Amino acid sequence: MRHVREFVAGLVIMLTLNVPGLKAEIVNAEQSGDWLLFENTAVGQLPAHCGMATGGDGPGIVIRYGIGFDFVNFQVGNPDWDFSTVAVGVPVVLAFDGIDSLHVKATGRKYAGDAGNSNGEAKAVSVLEFGIAREEFDSMIRRFSDAGEMQVKIPGGKAWRARMKGSRKAMDLFEACVLRLFANNSKPGND
Repeated sequence: MRHVREFVAGLVIMLTLNVPGLKAEIVNAEQSGDWLLFENTAVGQLPAHCGMATGGDGPGIVIRYGIGFDFVNFQVGNPDWDFSTVAVGVPVVLAFDGIDSLHVKATGRKYAGDAGNSNGEAKAVSVLEFGIAREEFDSMIRRFSDAGEMQVKIPGGKAWRARMKGSRKAMDLFEACVLRLFANNSKPGND
């Protein structure tokens, strides 16, 4: 489990900090089953946000939402995908236990291998990025919490799969983090 946590933490940092010179301060990290929950404080141009992630030496996913976000942000990395050139409008299907739940358009791109794997080797990763409106995300929380497996499917590509062990507690912690973040941001003096 330790190598999963290290990989996911590396993936979180790589995917959230693609601007040179910025450093994340991850606070309140907590494990729930296969999921790692985290809170990032505002640093430079990066706004404060909450996130959850799962992965291993292969595919991984980071879900983030926070101050100034227009959407709940999903970033899915899979070594079986190749987005050497940026691909815009990639159709993506998000499914839970084999039942298609959401159809979105994503952007595919390749990031340099800052995260590395459990052996400490840096490797490039192709990533799909897409946003889901908060209201739409709220409507799929129960499916996310109750599912045994989540799939991210793209045409002509191998589906990315995540076990959902601990997803109910993970979603509860994610929601609590978001509520706390927005409550703290609305206090007088937090302009």
